[in-house]
Amino acid sequence: MSEEVDIIEHLLEVERESSQMILDARLEADKIIAESRARAETSFKEQYDSILKDLEQKEASAKEEISKRHEAQLSEYKQSLASAEKDEKAFRSLLDLLLFA
Repeated sequence: MSEEVDIIEHLLEVERESSQMILDARLEADKIIAESRARAETSFKEQYDSILKDLEQKEASAKEEISKRHEAQLSEYKQSLASAEKDEKAFRSLLDLLLFA
């Protein structure tokens, strides 16, 4: 009977060691996962910030180009209005016709 008790105690000790090994492996895996996640998040943030900065620069450049084109078109339109011939007699006749008819 002593031999059976020794065997059972040995098996229990092996199970305790196995349980400890599994716990150690889980802790190590959690540590590796946490480190990998931190590196991935850092890398993502760096890439995200780089892309965001590039897009913001492109947006600012596009806004500036659109603003310049708009100003040029507006200036051209104002010049065309200023240089257009004005027929005041025809305009007054039209107003008399529309307002007092």
